[in-house]
Amino acid sequence: MQAGDRVLAPDPGNPLSGARLAVTIVQVFSLPAPPRMPGFALPGKRMCRVRYDDGRTTTWPYEDIRRGEATTDPDRPALRQHHPAARTGQGGRPRR
Repeated sequence: MQAGDRVLAPDPGNPLSGARLAVTIVQVFSLPAPPRMPGFALPGKRMCRVRYDDGRTTTWPYEDIRRGEATTDPDRPALRQHHPAARTGQGGRPRR
């Protein structure tokens, strides 16, 4: 998989529906080493930034997208949107 590919991902606006929408992969990248905080993805984990047709973007683990298992299940969180590594690739603490 690479940038420009079309894949299926859950609808982040209605996570309980189980609906899957076609998305375009914008970027495939590996996470830098974030601060050690529980619940965040591991350093070096491959991620996919995807764009929904309505313009929204989000980030999913690469393996989940590849297998078609990306989920919005809160018991199995993907990379949280506020994580600074998701935004800038710089690491550090999120603002409060």
